Amino acid sequence: MLFSFVIIGYNEEKNASGCIDSILALNGLRDYEVLFVNDGSTDSTAEIVNRISAGDTSVKLVDVMENRGRGYARYLGVEVAQGKYIVFVDADIRLPANWLKKCLEYMSTYDAVGGIAVPDGDVAYVHRRFGLKPKKVAHTTEITGNNCLFKADILKKHNYDPNLREGEDVDLSLRLRREKIRMHTVPGLFVEHREHKTFTQSVKWLYECGWGATRQLFRFRFIRLADYAFFGFLFLIALCVSEFVLSGTAGSFLLLLLYPLLTSFLHLRSKFETEWRRIDLFFFAVLANYILIWAYYLGRVAGLPRLLGKSA
Repeated sequence: MLFSFVIIGYNEEKNASGCIDSILALNGLRDYEVLFVNDGSTDSTAEIVNRISAGDTSVKLVDVMENRGRGYARYLGVEVAQGKYIVFVDADIRLPANWLKKCLEYMSTYDAVGGIAVPDGDVAYVHRRFGLKPKKVAHTTEITGNNCLFKADILKKHNYDPNLREGEDVDLSLRLRREKIRMHTVPGLFVEHREHKTFTQSVKWLYECGWGATRQLFRFRFIRLADYAFFGFLFLIALCVSEFVLSGTAGSFLLLLLYPLLTSFLHLRSKFETEWRRIDLFFFAVLANYILIWAYYLGRVAGLPRLLGKSA
C-alpha cells in the first residue's frame, strides 16, 4: 500500500465527512487507506464514519473507547497504518485538491513535509466569532500534525508520544529535529481550518496548551516567540510580588493586567489583516483574545511547579 491517511478526531460530527471527502478528492490519489481514529467521541462521529465506510471500503474506523488524547490517537494511527507514506490530517482540516501532488514533489529531498493551516489553531475561535481575515502565517515548526506527510519508516521509528494530550506534534517535530530528520513546509501550500470549539472549550484548550508549552520549553530548551512573551509575564509577576513584600503596595499590578492585553493586540495583528473599516470588530476580538491569552499564561504558570520539581 502506498498511502495511509490518518484522521484523528474527537466529537467531530460537523467535520468528519467533509475532511474525508477532501482526501478522496485529491489529485493523484491511488493505492490508499483512510483511517479515522475516533478518540472516544460522545457524539455521532463514529456513526458517520461507519456510514461512509459501508460505501467505501478504503475508509476504516479505528475506534478508541475512551478519550485518550491527541498523542495516543496519533500513536495508534501510526501503529495500524500500512502505507509507505503516512499522512496525518485533523478532522477539522480540508485539503486542497493539489495537496498530495505538491507534497510528493518534495519527498525525494525531505522525510516529512506539510502545509500551513489557515487560520492558525490558536486564533480559530476569534476568526470564526469575529470574521477577521487571517494571514497565511507559517507555523513555528516545519510540520504540524494537522496536515503532514511522512515517510512511514520515520514514524514507525519515531512515533508520537501517546501520553501527551496536546502539543504532541510540536514534541515530535522537536525530537525529529534533534535526530536531523529532514522536514519542510511546502511553500504556498495552505489548508482550510474549520474548528468548532466554543469559547469555553477554547479557554480550556489554551490553558492546556500553556501547560504543554512550558513542558516543551523544559524538555527541549527551544525558545519561541511565545516563550519570550511568557518571560515578560513572569517578570511582571515577580515585580508585583517584590513590590508588595517590600512596600506593601501593588502599583505594578496594573501592568500585570495590561500586559496580556498588549500581548493580545500584537498576537492578533500578527495573525489577521488589519481592516480599518472593521476596526470595531478587531477591538472586540482583542478583548476576547485577552481572556484566551490569560488562560494560556495561567496554564504556563501552573506547569512550572511540577516541572521545576522534576528538574531539581
